[in-house]
Amino acid sequence: MSARSGTGSIDDHDFPLPTFPDGCLCLGRPGDLVSTADDLSRFQQALFSGALLPPRATEKLFALPPDTVRMLDGSPARYSMGLQTATVNGVAFWGETGENYGYRARLFATRDLTTRFVLSYTPTPLNAAEEMTNRVVTVLTAA
Repeated sequence: MSARSGTGSIDDHDFPLPTFPDGCLCLGRPGDLVSTADDLSRFQQALFSGALLPPRATEKLFALPPDTVRMLDGSPARYSMGLQTATVNGVAFWGETGENYGYRARLFATRDLTTRFVLSYTPTPLNAAEEMTNRVVTVLTAA
């Protein structure tokens, strides 16, 4: 399989886009979050506080579909219109994930932002399970 290539442009400055042997022209895939931990933290604060979207759109970020909508494994839906939710030790977190070729980002918080975390890291090995996220959430929700 041959790699695609291309260029991007920001403010009339062209730059090469990274390409990989699987043919992916890597500018990001839907849902990817590729940034610094500080930028992701600022984004999370603005998104959850309603600074980025009008109130109606912000409410939809935290509204799950009806109980009749199920995940492929039969469990209740965990995705809203833009975020996903996970309950750990009785604490409901909302957030988003992203990853791309040796980079992984996770940002989750309680709805009121009293408990939150942002991870930006390189998993080792590259196909590693969610051990890092699980460790952080376990510590944050420990009684």
